Amino acid sequence: MKKLIFTAAIAFAGAVLFSAERTLTLEDAVASALENNASVRRSALSLQAAERKEANSWNEFLPTASVGASWTENAANSAEVVGVTASASLTLSPALFADIEQTKLDLEAGRISREKAFRDVELAVRKTFYSLLYQREYLELLSGSIETARARYEQTLEKRNAGLVPEVDALSARVELESLVPDYEAAKTSYANSLDSFKQAIGIDPADEIALEGGLDEALGIGDIDADGLDAQSASVALLENSVKAAESALKGAVMTNRLPSVSLSALMNPSRVLSSGAEWTESASLTASVSLSLDSFLPFSSRAEQIRTAADAQADLEIQLEDERLSAELELSSLLRSIAQSKSSLSARASAVELAKRNYQLTEEAYLKGAKDLLSLQSSADSLKEAEASLKQQSYALLAAVLELEYASGVPFGTLGRK
Repeated sequence: MKKLIFTAAIAFAGAVLFSAERTLTLEDAVASALENNASVRRSALSLQAAERKEANSWNEFLPTASVGASWTENAANSAEVVGVTASASLTLSPALFADIEQTKLDLEAGRISREKAFRDVELAVRKTFYSLLYQREYLELLSGSIETARARYEQTLEKRNAGLVPEVDALSARVELESLVPDYEAAKTSYANSLDSFKQAIGIDPADEIALEGGLDEALGIGDIDADGLDAQSASVALLENSVKAAESALKGAVMTNRLPSVSLSALMNPSRVLSSGAEWTESASLTASVSLSLDSFLPFSSRAEQIRTAADAQADLEIQLEDERLSAELELSSLLRSIAQSKSSLSARASAVELAKRNYQLTEEAYLKGAKDLLSLQSSADSLKEAEASLKQQSYALLAAVLELEYASGVPFGTLGRK
């Protein structure tokens, strides 16, 4: 009876965990994320704002205008005077051109950030997809180990009842079986939590049931990667390059603002009329033009001169950051290539180890059934097989994740390197 209950519990847990109404491939998940992910949608809003600002940058040359009306009553002679005021002013500074250039750079930064958001989200989704496949396959491995341990316990119990093995063997087999169940439950909970986070990332309702299509065997098909055709294409480098250009523009703007003259134009119209006299409207208008130049910036100790030096320091600092980031991108590329080469070698060795562990377990099990091996030997060979299979799956995921990181770092489309 206990056997039936335990088997039913495992079967029910597996059915609840892996049953689904919707099958989801890796490309399906990526497409859903690029449409629904919150980071992608926010980057779209930021880009739209930058495009709107750049398209309207010419409004720097629009004058400031205002209109008004007034009514005045003179208490001495009861005269009522009404007036209308209209004014317009415009200040033309060389810094306006630097401001317009800055909006163009902001737009370029928005486009880079938008592309980076796409790449970041796609990388995260692909890695998480493979991680979920690994967790799922590990769960299946634990489930298989539980069934094997249960069968071994039943065999040992039959031998104990027949007087062929001591009671301690039966107890040991039962302990092995029951110790696997908490590991399975913990792995199942971790998988469910990871799956919920994945659904949020790709914009799927957490209540929806999904089944992931694919497996980690894909790692075994990863071929050699030609490093000669790869160059570091870091989005961080691109953003810093844009920041350096923005700093150059800011420095030019600071120089123009503080060391070049600005022109101000203003116009004022203020017609008025005394209502009680019946007089006509009295016209009043003026036009003013002025040129101003600040002399402070030519003094090395002035605050305006310090503004220029601060802008120059900011540009120099960004250039240092850019140089360091370029070097980091190149080093990361080399590191990923080495990691992939090591992972491929390790994967091949671990695949061979799994085959050897399977054969060892089969032979040990046959010997145990014939009485030539004790239970401890059988349990040891089973543990070795489980560890070899788990290690193979973990290495498969590590290789796939490293290839994805390399594709991200080199700017090539995901799913292309090492695939035929």
